[in-house]
Amino acid sequence: MIKSMGDVGCHINPESFFHCKPCNEESGAYFDPSSGIVVCENYTLSQKRINSNIIHEMIHAYDYCRANADFNDCVHHACTEIRAATLSGDCHYSRELVRGIATPVVGHFPECVKRRALVSIMLNPSCSNPSKAEKAVEKAWDTCYHDREPFKHAPKKKKKKKKKKN
Repeated sequence: MIKSMGDVGCHINPESFFHCKPCNEESGAYFDPSSGIVVCENYTLSQKRINSNIIHEMIHAYDYCRANADFNDCVHHACTEIRAATLSGDCHYSRELVRGIATPVVGHFPECVKRRALVSIMLNPSCSNPSKAEKAVEKAWDTCYHDREPFKHAPKKKKKKKKKKN
């Protein structure tokens, strides 16, 4: 992701772009265009979750750089949330089960992406109106759900290797 950001003209220094600190809001991480990615030390559950949060926030940083995303524009914000939910693994079925969300296996992924994008953008004061937020997600959906940049496809969850029995 760091190389991909450089490829679109945003060269970042990892030593000053990533920060770990306590956060007031209940969030694993967030992207701040003025300072980079903040990992919330008081809301981190595991290294695996930290990695996923960083990927999610890197998608926001990439979109901010590549598309000049304006997070006060609800459609822009919806687009980057749709992409982050799609590309970071937020909506893998196993994650949904851990969250206690039991949805049908068929069709769960796009429903999860829409739900998570809607929840995220409604936290933005500019997009907190439910009707406005839903319209923004719908307007951004077709283009942003299928946009896999900088990946060739949405990453798949790695399967655990089975141990060989002797």
